[in-house]
Amino acid sequence: MKSSLPVDRDSLSNEVTRYVIAYIRGSGLGPGDKVPSEIHTSAHLEISRGVVREAYRSLQAGGVLEISNGRVPRVGQLNDKAFVQMLEHGLSTQQATVEHILDLRGAIEVRAAELAAMNRSAEHVKSLEQELAVFEKAKRNRERWVQSDMRFHVIVGEASANPFFSLFSGALRQALEVSIRSGLEKRIARGEIDQMVETHKRIAAAIIGGKPEAARKHMRVHFDEARAAILHQPKVAGDFDLSDR
Repeated sequence: MKSSLPVDRDSLSNEVTRYVIAYIRGSGLGPGDKVPSEIHTSAHLEISRGVVREAYRSLQAGGVLEISNGRVPRVGQLNDKAFVQMLEHGLSTQQATVEHILDLRGAIEVRAAELAAMNRSAEHVKSLEQELAVFEKAKRNRERWVQSDMRFHVIVGEASANPFFSLFSGALRQALEVSIRSGLEKRIARGEIDQMVETHKRIAAAIIGGKPEAARKHMRVHFDEARAAILHQPKVAGDFDLSDR
């Protein structure tokens, strides 16, 4: 006799999620490999196709699965979509502040710069040099400036040789993009703009030269600058000390 208890749709969806993740892990699958179809999973778990479809869509949103019409679901590539959504939700609902994200981003990117100085490749060196040239030219155009700055940090994250640095720092930058633009609106003094360019040059030089301590220090200086601009805080003596001590 069938139970008269109501079916907990969320519990069933969680069961599907656990099954798919366990299947991927247990089968040793990698990005692009096929996973069981919704029909197969529905039959195997004896759970309705509708619930399975919801679970698969949630896994897709989280980057675990790649799903497209007419194709078998596949293991997804790492991406920052879910993290970006969480950050933007935290900001929009005032559960987190710009300052919180700046603190987290600073901690991640300071370490990323240090690792980049140890792990950068010839291709990373070339990319940094090219982006610096763009950054220098873009300093009178705020939109180009923001885009170039974001690309610069993407290169640093990739050079760290840790994929999570690229993912998390990228998500943090996206969540802060409006605040970054607002901060640049406050940088009306030419000296401040030139200072920021100089800081990026020193970060790049330290990474290219294989100097992790200097890379870490100059990236920290960069976030002192960013914090002052984005949070509209006054600079204090020593904030922009760019010496190699």
